[in-house]
Amino acid sequence: MQKATIDRVDELIAVGCVPLTPAALADGVRSILARDDIWRAPALPKNLNRALSGEEADRLQALAPYLVECAERLDEAAVPATIVHRDFHPGNVVVRDNGILLRDWSFATVTTPLFDLASWLLDASEPDAADYLDACFAAWSGTVPQERMRNAWPSRSPRWWS
Repeated sequence: MQKATIDRVDELIAVGCVPLTPAALADGVRSILARDDIWRAPALPKNLNRALSGEEADRLQALAPYLVECAERLDEAAVPATIVHRDFHPGNVVVRDNGILLRDWSFATVTTPLFDLASWLLDASEPDAADYLDACFAAWSGTVPQERMRNAWPSRSPRWWS
């Protein structure tokens, strides 16, 4: 489905799919993570009495350079934009006798297909994730060279994340 909609991005946007370019993503990351009024807000009733601790806010805001770097790699890879589910996980996939149904398209966006891969891998084991990555990159190889897809994919987590 994704590869079939590469040349229909303008139509998808015209009917309401929101486009998300890697550059816009990088700008959004910089902007939202710089807002102390969100991340260091006191535990107020309007926030359901929840707030990040100072250490949690520091760790979150320290992610900004890494996330911007990831967005820049996506931009450099020039993977074509397509329809993306953005909530693609096994719970939203129904296998039927006559085919596969993808449910809950409420977060659909026009962006890089790697967004769906990221949400699919969220709960995958390391061996399964490696297999899914290989399958995805192979499926796209006629459109985007596998090496370019691999270079766009973050191969490491920031050392301070875990």
